Amino acid sequence: MSNLLEQASLVMIPSGYKEDVVYSEIPINGAGDLAFTRASNGTRINSQGLVEVVPWNLFQQSENFPNAIWTKSTLTFNSTVTAPNGTSTAQNYSTAGAYSYVLQTITVSSGEYYTVSCYLKYTSGVGSISIGYTDAPSNNFIRVDANLINGTIGSVSYGGNGANGTATITSVGDGWYRVTVSGTLTIGNAGLIVSNLALGATTFNIWGAQLNIGATAKPYFPTTDRLNVPRLTYQNGGGGCPSLLLEKQSTNLLSYSEQFDNAGWTVIGTSITSNNTTSPDGTQNADKISEDSSNGLHLVYNTNILSTGAGTWTTSIFYKKGTRRYFAIKMQIGSSSYTQVFDADGLTTGGSSSNGLTSVSSTIVSMGNGWVRATLTGTDASGGGSGLGIFSLSNSATPTFDAGNFNPTYQGSTSEYGFFYGAQLEASSYPTSYIPTTSSSATRVADACSKTGISSLIGQTEGTLFFEGSQIGAATTVPFQLSDTTNANRVQIEIGSSGQPLLVASSAGTTQAVIVGSSYTIGQNRKIAVTYKNNDFRLYQNGVLIGSDTSGSVPLSLTAIYLGSEAGTPYLDVQIKQIVNFKTSLTNAECIALTTI
Repeated sequence: MSNLLEQASLVMIPSGYKEDVVYSEIPINGAGDLAFTRASNGTRINSQGLVEVVPWNLFQQSENFPNAIWTKSTLTFNSTVTAPNGTSTAQNYSTAGAYSYVLQTITVSSGEYYTVSCYLKYTSGVGSISIGYTDAPSNNFIRVDANLINGTIGSVSYGGNGANGTATITSVGDGWYRVTVSGTLTIGNAGLIVSNLALGATTFNIWGAQLNIGATAKPYFPTTDRLNVPRLTYQNGGGGCPSLLLEKQSTNLLSYSEQFDNAGWTVIGTSITSNNTTSPDGTQNADKISEDSSNGLHLVYNTNILSTGAGTWTTSIFYKKGTRRYFAIKMQIGSSSYTQVFDADGLTTGGSSSNGLTSVSSTIVSMGNGWVRATLTGTDASGGGSGLGIFSLSNSATPTFDAGNFNPTYQGSTSEYGFFYGAQLEASSYPTSYIPTTSSSATRVADACSKTGISSLIGQTEGTLFFEGSQIGAATTVPFQLSDTTNANRVQIEIGSSGQPLLVASSAGTTQAVIVGSSYTIGQNRKIAVTYKNNDFRLYQNGVLIGSDTSGSVPLSLTAIYLGSEAGTPYLDVQIKQIVNFKTSLTNAECIALTTI
């Protein structure tokens, strides 16, 4: 395999990325780096197996303090200076001795832990700078004074409703320190403030501001507009090598997806203890759902109901066993519904109750640390109404279902409970990655990854495409295409809705070859290669020649690479471990070696 890769013209093994770019391993001069867009946040599973918002730095323009996104008061910009990473991206500012500050304010979740951090360096003056987590320059805050001369910090101080504060200062060399402050504020807005708090005139360098969810500072991630950040996700709960996650656009219709104590949720036969345990995102923001002693329903459901229509829908929830190993999901679209019981210990499904939804399927997978994610998918043909996600505890795998509501009903006990997090309802035939919401629905925009104008990296008379990865849901995806930026001239690896691999090639708008393999387990990793050459097209999967076509012309003027699309038209929902392109048609033996699992 390593010898074959040395022959490749382009190799993309997801590891390096930044806003707008996924780096290629070959070539090393950047000619094969892929442009990436997704004009929204998204989530991934990080290397520790945690659900993580990408990008995790919630600030925009993290290295550009002169930008208007940063509010500044009585600060004088002096010059651009060298940052801790050796680039000329830091700024030098002076204060006048009065209350001076630089501030960026963004919306956050009330009561959740956040950490602000910033790199600072003393140049002259009193040497003390205050860094804080605040809703405004001087109202509710958590703050620490940092001495940039000797690298020490004082005690955390508070204003208003600031609480739970901790702080650190760490030398990163050449007089630079990374100062962090963590805590909670019971407000809807917060941000970084760096000021001198009238401690006296000082001049300092500043760089690399970050605000991230959680009680500790994550590794610094630079931002400009925070858009178009690729998601490198780790399968099977973390570890190993990441995959590039490419997904369609989807909307979580359920508001307050992590706050079951919010008025948007109704509870029956249960009580909510908010932020009771560590959630799948690694912070203490999962809710405990406890039964009461009534003989009946024990559930929560979302009353911020959004209008839906005929179609296929998927609802999902993260659950962790407390004393109850069994729980249920009910999805209701208009008057149609379906309820499914799940076993958090056995990762299996139990009894169910149907009231009109069809083509129903369900999944349950381990997310690590005792958490599972369960999903329920069904189709409603009536188009008649609004959507509900209903999540309940259950006393057994096969409970009695209430005849009117189709939910588990049983004698409750105040000693029984479980934990819920991350409720989602989306118009999709399979679950997509989790989309957090607060007071309204939220949309994750589709991913797009491509590179045009690279005919020099593509074989014009022959070539080989290789893909390793997995299909996410039961929909056609095109993980890898070479084209002239249209579908008139193209050769591509395609995966059908039943998981079958395909080779598709066209020249001058005329189909030259279509080779189709048999169905394959959706979600399972596979290696696929296709070769093209005049009168020689071949398709391989997992070390086996699937089929060949000995009649056909090579596509003309191949100038672009697309991942997850046909010439920019999305065919997404794929996790890509590797993409490799060769300017030659590899031999049968080489393709078998390349694709052997």
